[in-house]
Amino acid sequence: MTAPPLVHVPAARELRTELARVRRARRAATKDGPGSDWYTPLLAVFVLGGLLVQGLRRVMGAEAAPLPHAPHVGLLLGAVGLVLAGMVLRAALALGPMLAGPAVRHWVLSGVVDRGAMLRPRLAAAAAVAAVVGAGIGALGASVVAGTVPPWRTAVWWSATGAGVAVALVAAAVVWQAGSPRAGRATGVGLVGAGLALALAALLVPRSATVPSVPATDTAVVAWAAALVLFVVARRRLTVLDRAALGAGSGLAAAVQAAGTFIEPGLLLGLLEERRWRSARRGRSRRGLGHRSVALLHSDLRRALRTPGALTLGAGLLVVSYTAAAILPHVAVAPVVAVAAYAIASRVAAGLRAVTRSAALRRALGGTDGVLTLLHLAAPLVVAAVWTAAVLPALLPANPLAVVLIPIGAVAVVERSATRPPPDYGAAVFDTGFGAVPIDLVRQLVRGPALLAGLAAVQLLLAV
Repeated sequence: MTAPPLVHVPAARELRTELARVRRARRAATKDGPGSDWYTPLLAVFVLGGLLVQGLRRVMGAEAAPLPHAPHVGLLLGAVGLVLAGMVLRAALALGPMLAGPAVRHWVLSGVVDRGAMLRPRLAAAAAVAAVVGAGIGALGASVVAGTVPPWRTAVWWSATGAGVAVALVAAAVVWQAGSPRAGRATGVGLVGAGLALALAALLVPRSATVPSVPATDTAVVAWAAALVLFVVARRRLTVLDRAALGAGSGLAAAVQAAGTFIEPGLLLGLLEERRWRSARRGRSRRGLGHRSVALLHSDLRRALRTPGALTLGAGLLVVSYTAAAILPHVAVAPVVAVAAYAIASRVAAGLRAVTRSAALRRALGGTDGVLTLLHLAAPLVVAAVWTAAVLPALLPANPLAVVLIPIGAVAVVERSATRPPPDYGAAVFDTGFGAVPIDLVRQLVRGPALLAGLAAVQLLLAV
């Protein structure tokens, strides 16, 4: 009788070490890889982040005089934090946050190796990145509250609070990914709703009333206590993650990579739009009113009303706009509102994008391209006008021309972005001596954002 052959089951640490060795060897052979030029994107992030912080300080007048704050600025910043947390939670659940490619899922995680041990370094890395980003956001919030560079103790506690909240969000997303992602998405919507309610409470409370403040130390302690508890639970739930949960966001990750490689945001935006409509509730089919133009207009208005997430986005942008009105100088409020109006108008412009990007659909619908574009601009214009009317108290006293230009300019930017032709990779290139710059490709990419920047500049000039 022969004994069965002994099979060595590798430990997770051994398998990770071997995979890292193979990846290093492959990068060395090809002289290329994600780690070959890591300092360039890192330098770009630091430079752009510094420019953003410096620009905010200049707009807020931090170098000239302390900023006159609203009495309940803490409540408004808390409302913005809740809205941001809800959006981050939904984005994390859409991407994973525990994500594994097809090769890793098939050859590594489907074997006899301990799946939880293989995923623990990824969880730790995600928590570390979230802590760094959250600490930066917390420090920025501390500078906004102080109106200038805050004391180092205050900045440290605010940074600790932001890091703890960020880690808690990532850990909670992993727990829901292993259990019920639908409950996590509903929680994200609830956080946005709570932010809206807190903002309304802060705006309705009389200015003479005193609002009790929560010490930064207590907030940091609570945030990190919740983060540690959720991180432990998420670490234990890693073994429950199956292949379907680990690959749910692979399509989105591939779209992000393709959009960055080909410098074509439409690849990512199209996938996001498809995912939103797949998650929409079922509706009863109805016959369009009238013929041709009237029927197209009616169907596009119904599409705008049924757009998934449009109401949540509009409510979150209302919180941001009213918070900007309470915190920023009056001249900076109108540009913020203009950018927010463009965001909500772009969300409901699915019909316009579908028509402008498909010549076959335009031929099937009939009529000229100009008429079809105008018909599908009506729904974004109505939504932008209604949203601008809701945020009008934050703009007062404002130039009437500036208020009228907000929805019209937002729709113009949407039309400019939707009618952008596909990128031409064979366009002219300008050699600066430090590298080649595809000037025509850059001009094509900024077709919509350039108009949005011009709209914000016009709003700034009219508010002076």
